[in-house]
Amino acid sequence: MSKSIKSDKQLLRDLCNTDEKVPIFFTDWWLDCVCGDDWMVLCYYEDPNTVAIMPFYLKKRGFFSYVTMPVLTKFMGPFFLRDFTERKKQSIIVKMLRELPSFHGFTQTLHYQITNWLPYRWAGYQQTAYYSYQLTGITDIKKTWRGIDVDYRNNKMNRAMTLATIVEDLDFESFFLITSQPFHRQKISAPYSKKELHDIYDLVYKHNRGKSFYARDENGKVLAAVLIVWDEERCYLLLAGENEDSRNQGVGIYTIWKSIEYASQILKLSIFDFLGGMSENLERTRRQFGAEQIPYFLVEKNTTVFRVIKDVLSLVRRR
Repeated sequence: MSKSIKSDKQLLRDLCNTDEKVPIFFTDWWLDCVCGDDWMVLCYYEDPNTVAIMPFYLKKRGFFSYVTMPVLTKFMGPFFLRDFTERKKQSIIVKMLRELPSFHGFTQTLHYQITNWLPYRWAGYQQTAYYSYQLTGITDIKKTWRGIDVDYRNNKMNRAMTLATIVEDLDFESFFLITSQPFHRQKISAPYSKKELHDIYDLVYKHNRGKSFYARDENGKVLAAVLIVWDEERCYLLLAGENEDSRNQGVGIYTIWKSIEYASQILKLSIFDFLGGMSENLERTRRQFGAEQIPYFLVEKNTTVFRVIKDVLSLVRRR
């Protein structure tokens, strides 16, 4: 059997047209949207099939080239399209890392599928454990409802039901305004531009891979909104926001719940992924939904000069 690693976008494009296992963040159309022309992919090929992929976003700024994560993209790096032993996966990752182009800096968050980061360690990378939160078995929506914290079920969501109606498909301008509010409250910049979010918003609708839900009061005022995206395995909470006045009314929680119901009853998916939540407040919120903590890895590798420049820029941004 012929085995090889090819850097070929067309292989991934062909794969996305024929294999439904490719996660949304690894699809060619998502990568085209968030990376432009600057993404590349390594395909591990066992004749006649591509059995593993490794997309990455290679940017250049002045003298430096570096691999980084594009906006609103949770995972990149290796993904296996077949069930392999851990030893075989390890061997493939080792080979793929050797085929990466030269760079001054590298940062990626790896898919949950990658539970062994030793090939990265052997190649000089560093790792940080991050956590996401997932609801599993949501096809049994009654059981999922019973798993939610009593205060959420009996108090906050009941209160929200009297204040708001949940509606689908919010216009983009209103969605942008409501989901910008959490960043305004924290006095930080959103990690994406309005144009970048608009492009993603339009694209997931075009590919029937996303939907927004929003809460509005009796006067039509938008109180909260969420955007979910999905692939064949799970539904992801990509973005959420609510206005200051309704934060303590349970409206945001209720809006998320209705998106979970949609994932369960309409999409027929079994997993709802909250996509992270390392802050104390977010962790508590996810736990109260009954979600389980799921680890994933951030891997990094930087030259000394590039690391110093990153540290300096980070200090400047904090001022």
